[in-house]
Amino acid sequence: MADISVRIVEHGTPLYDAVTDLRRAILRTPLGLDFTVDELAAEIDDIHFAALEGDDVVGTLLLHPINPTTVQLKRMAVAERAQKKGIGRVLVLAAENYARGNNVRTITMHARGTAQGFYESLGYVTDGAPFDEQNIPHIVMFKTI
Repeated sequence: MADISVRIVEHGTPLYDAVTDLRRAILRTPLGLDFTVDELAAEIDDIHFAALEGDDVVGTLLLHPINPTTVQLKRMAVAERAQKKGIGRVLVLAAENYARGNNVRTITMHARGTAQGFYESLGYVTDGAPFDEQNIPHIVMFKTI
């Protein structure tokens, strides 16, 4: 893995636009979807993370506050050319460290079925039965940090 840095991204900045472009390419375009203006506006209170290789965004995720001690990990994406290189792990661990430092105790998510093993390797456990979200199998997962 190349030298990767993780930064918190301010909503509405050029870096936010770059992470949104990556999320769009990985998570939405393959499904024939795009983000709506309202969806992006609703992210203003979320904590956005970017994995950077130099100035190039190679990964992203966000933490959405549920309550003072719980956040939902959402919209994680790693550029195709950067997948399977440990960038997802670096991003999740950075998000966990940030959450822990802000008195968060639980991280929850709707994980795609194809990513379940990845999250299990980081200590996340399933909660409930699989379900479809946007016609893709998902499962609720969480971790107490």
